[in-house]
Amino acid sequence: MRSVSKLPLADIRLRTDAVAMNRYGFFAYVTGVVGLALLTANTTINSTIFVYQYNGGISALGVVGWLSSSLGPLALSAFIWAIDRRFRARWLPHLIFLPSAIAIFREGTGLYYLESGMLADSMASGLALSMATVWFLFTLVVHVVAFGAFGVASLQRRVDSR
Repeated sequence: MRSVSKLPLADIRLRTDAVAMNRYGFFAYVTGVVGLALLTANTTINSTIFVYQYNGGISALGVVGWLSSSLGPLALSAFIWAIDRRFRARWLPHLIFLPSAIAIFREGTGLYYLESGMLADSMASGLALSMATVWFLFTLVVHVVAFGAFGVASLQRRVDSR
């Protein structure tokens, strides 16, 4: 009978290939984005229509603000996943993603609130950005997990090389 330390599962090392965005990871990511969109679409559409009717219209800058807060973090996330293999420290792009995504989201929501003429604490304008908020939080969670996984893999490589 083998001891527990000699079992293959007892000595699993986290490799960077295991946490890389492969086809399955891409499928799970897209499924998460689509699922979250379906969960929040009704609330977002109804609230956006209310804000539009309440203000008698919204300018193009308001639409740009809504689009940038909704799609900006997703586009930045796709860009980071496309370039992360080019870095030796694969955790670095995911670390850079976090403040960049926060800035894109906050600027987009600020522009939307400014152009819609509603305050940020208004329930209708907040619900109009529910899809953007959920996508933003989803991308943050994905990149925090990726940052941690690539960081642990990098530390394990250093320890194993000694």
